[in-house]
Amino acid sequence: MVFRMARPAKRNNSANAQFRQRVPTDLAEKLRGQVFVARLPVELGSSETFTVQTKIGDTVVFSLRTAQTTLRNARHAAAQQQVNAFFEAARRGPEDLTFKQINALCGELYRHIVGPREENPPTAVELELMASDALEARHNIDHGSEAGRQRAIAAVSKWLDLDAFISGTATSLGIALSERSRVDFLEAMPDTLAEAVRVLHLRRGSNYAPDPAPARYAPLAVSPKASVEGGVRTFDDLFDKWKSIGTHAPATLTRWRGILKRFKAFVGHDDPRRVTRADALRWKDDLVGAGLQRIDMSFLATMRRLYGYSVENAETTGITENPFDKVKAKQKVQAGTGRLPFSREEVATILTAARAEKAAYLRWIPWLQAASGARVAELAQLWGSMVVTVDGLPCINITPAPDGGRIKNDTSERTIPIHPTIIEDGFLDFVKARGSGPLFYGGTKAKPAAPNSDEQKHPSKGVSNRLAGWVRGLGIADPRKAPNHAWRRWVKTELGRTGCSDRLADAIQGHAAANEGGRYYHASVGDMLSAISKIDLEAAAQGTTSGPAMSVAVDR
Repeated sequence: MVFRMARPAKRNNSANAQFRQRVPTDLAEKLRGQVFVARLPVELGSSETFTVQTKIGDTVVFSLRTAQTTLRNARHAAAQQQVNAFFEAARRGPEDLTFKQINALCGELYRHIVGPREENPPTAVELELMASDALEARHNIDHGSEAGRQRAIAAVSKWLDLDAFISGTATSLGIALSERSRVDFLEAMPDTLAEAVRVLHLRRGSNYAPDPAPARYAPLAVSPKASVEGGVRTFDDLFDKWKSIGTHAPATLTRWRGILKRFKAFVGHDDPRRVTRADALRWKDDLVGAGLQRIDMSFLATMRRLYGYSVENAETTGITENPFDKVKAKQKVQAGTGRLPFSREEVATILTAARAEKAAYLRWIPWLQAASGARVAELAQLWGSMVVTVDGLPCINITPAPDGGRIKNDTSERTIPIHPTIIEDGFLDFVKARGSGPLFYGGTKAKPAAPNSDEQKHPSKGVSNRLAGWVRGLGIADPRKAPNHAWRRWVKTELGRTGCSDRLADAIQGHAAANEGGRYYHASVGDMLSAISKIDLEAAAQGTTSGPAMSVAVDR
């Protein structure tokens, strides 16, 4: 059953918001007077929780203990999910729990005892009394009778309301204990009480070493049967909600959806609400074991952002914890695996082969890469209208293409002059003949892209891929030399060799400035032309050392 979601309510005597929802008519008499306990996140996206407790009347109402909007919404969403599970459990009636669920419920009890007392542990005398009560509870439980169980509950009643814990915590998590499960839990309880008191003794003795006890308890998840209206139910829901918040590059959408599909196959189910931090850690270890690189920057970053969005919008997604928060794969770049530029011989091979090609993208893009160090995607999506004249100099305007082609970021947008060798080879004549539309895709009529979905890749992506395959076909197979991107390393190296400053080289290649002050620097196309003209492309095509710097007359 899907329950309609309430909204945070205002309180007359407090700035803090409260949760308030009317009890369904069919459950009103059954639930009246019962205790409800909710676990709410301490901070946005945190797995740490605190508990609130209330007695049920016509409504379930309690304070969310914050007025801050995003935290209020996250706590309200968590409360809503638990209230819905509580109602659903009441309708289903008592259930027999598995051994694992009993263990998880004991873990909840452990946290219920230790959590509120850890900051300021009970005194030594109070702890001795608690230990004595726990021992008496064990003695009575061992009798194996209902009377013994009742005496065990009474033994700890001065500091632990077990009836409230059982009826509140269990049902708020979507579980209504059968009599058999209640007995199983009470019989397992004494060990948990003893463990909790032992840890509090350590805290009172100023020992705050990491507590290993919680790790032995299974997680007790909220029942997925009760969910908020409009909340995510599948991984596709999760992805589509994130996708709706803005525009994203089709390549990003394709890559992220693929990562999500891989994770779904790993966990073996299609419910993002069931994912735990343990799942995230196991997946990270699996990716590392598979020898994959840049796990933090791709796989984990994707999942962290998707869940981060869901937590930020918990009121509509129903997800209040980010299991990927602070999950990292510590990967060092191994010697012999870093990216490299093309060698002199490889540059000569590519440029010579390109000069003999008929296909426009093969003929011109490698030379434009060698002359500017521009990203292949920036060049593959060029239009004739993006070849402009600035200060009397023929230039390429690197900007988003009119038909939706994207550039990497705001620092990528720039205007760079065209190398004299490329002009002499007839590039401007080619542009004039091609017209104002796409230069390297769109067929003979240079038709713009016409995507039929926001996940369809721009046709320039196919141009880039075919170009990479062509370079590999020339015999350049070193995996450390990306067939398109190695040009950027080669050009940066050549610019440095000819005396170009790092700041000017970054401006030419569209790299972000090294510091905030560098963002105020705007290179002129004349300065850029003076720098790139010192790269002797004719010598590079012949595989020889560049000759003397070319003298370029610049019409300023």
